[in-house]
Amino acid sequence: MSLPFHSLLTVCTGNICRSPAAEALLRARLPQTFRVGSAGLGALVGQSMDETTRRVMQRRTGVDHPNHRAQQLVEPILRAFELILVAEAAQRDEILGRWPFVRGRVFLITQWTDRSDVIDPYRQPEEIHEQCLIQVETAVESWASRLGVK
Repeated sequence: MSLPFHSLLTVCTGNICRSPAAEALLRARLPQTFRVGSAGLGALVGQSMDETTRRVMQRRTGVDHPNHRAQQLVEPILRAFELILVAEAAQRDEILGRWPFVRGRVFLITQWTDRSDVIDPYRQPEEIHEQCLIQVETAVESWASRLGVK
């Protein structure tokens, strides 16, 4: 199978909840030849994936991301990926304002679902993490389908 893209970056704020969950789920869903990464606009650099998000993701999907370490979004990372998926419209706008060269490559992860912002579960109760993961799972499936992955 030949995909139209070969690399995809997911972006949220802290890079410990939404974007690493999306990264892990996309990595599990896409062919191994596809490169997937994540970063944050206000990353909690070096931190592991949020334990509640990780636990809920494992329970819901069986997917884990134990070695994740948060990283700050910087220009070289943006240049290294062909497609950039963000959790919120404000994040898309900030990226386009700071790095206009990525225009046409930045989309809401919910582009093919309801185009809503993904709920930020940071420091929220487990049920908010659950709602977030449902949004991310649905978005990942829609992107996989759009990319032609069966």
